Amino acid sequence: MKLKDMEKWQIKKLIFSFLVIVAIGATYLGVVCSSMYNDKMAEDDYWTSSMTTPADIEADIEKFSTDAIEVSTGTYIENLKEISLKNCNFRVEFLVWFKWSGDEELDMANNFTVYKGYMNKKEVVKDYHENGENYQLVRCDVTITKNYWTIRFPLESHQLRIYLASSYLVDDVLLVPDDESGLNSNLSIAGFDVDKYATGSYAVRYDNAHGDPEIPEGGDFIQSEHVTSLQLNRDGPGLYIKCFIALVGTMTWVLITLFICTYHHV
Repeated sequence: MKLKDMEKWQIKKLIFSFLVIVAIGATYLGVVCSSMYNDKMAEDDYWTSSMTTPADIEADIEKFSTDAIEVSTGTYIENLKEISLKNCNFRVEFLVWFKWSGDEELDMANNFTVYKGYMNKKEVVKDYHENGENYQLVRCDVTITKNYWTIRFPLESHQLRIYLASSYLVDDVLLVPDDESGLNSNLSIAGFDVDKYATGSYAVRYDNAHGDPEIPEGGDFIQSEHVTSLQLNRDGPGLYIKCFIALVGTMTWVLITLFICTYHHV
């Protein structure tokens, strides 16, 4: 049966069905694009805010760290061993070094932690103390918990952060980013490309002193941190195409069924 042989009700039904499908598709596409755009803007803002110490804490740091030892801290990311969206974590191998002048008794290599991280292996590569100059180099293999943003899956990007927190308070030690920080030029992970890399300083005020008798009740418990950030983007649309093959097939079958039902009472 040709289009000109169709009855008016059949033509109206076909046009109405087509317009409904187009309207639903356009609405869905608009909502999805808006959501993805807002998510991308929020992620860009998060990149900046996560590497900047909050203003109220920054003021207190200047107040309490007058006599603190400034420790130049740098990182070099050697390898990304695993990124697991299913298990909400990633595993990274990196070098971290600490340089400072003065107190040789300060032991940064054994007095730092990785925020939300589990240390699989830690090795002190070098421990140098000569003429008031101090340097410690540590190799770390760490698994870090990460809640991934998946709104834009499978074309999303992910920001991976390594927060190294000093076990000393800011009264004693202040971590300062070393400009020599970097990452392996051959760094790669299946399905992703490295888009951004940066390091910075951060600080956290804790509302729980963990029962430490040296901290007075209601006193300030602020620790200095060094943050290393990576942003990974999907390396291509391959996964996107695979995920939507079934959707394209389903939509094609729906349109074929609609066409058949228009001509025949099924």
